[in-house]
Amino acid sequence: MRGTIDIAGLSVFAHHGATEAEKLNGQRFIIDLSFEADITEAAKTDKLAAAVDYVEAIAVAQAAFLDKRFDLLEAAS
Repeated sequence: MRGTIDIAGLSVFAHHGATEAEKLNGQRFIIDLSFEADITEAAKTDKLAAAVDYVEAIAVAQAAFLDKRFDLLEAAS
């Protein structure tokens, strides 16, 4: 079974932007994530070990947003 996982309001400080001030000083970005995952085992067993690892999902999203600098937010999405 596929399920949609939503994580809203993830706060990430990064140095994206078109201006030199944005690149130098950085700013806080708020990210809303939505992804699909296989939740079959978690739904069937109600066991934490079968659940989606939200800490890992957040770490992957943060790394993707921080690994490269973007001038435009449209390019970061």
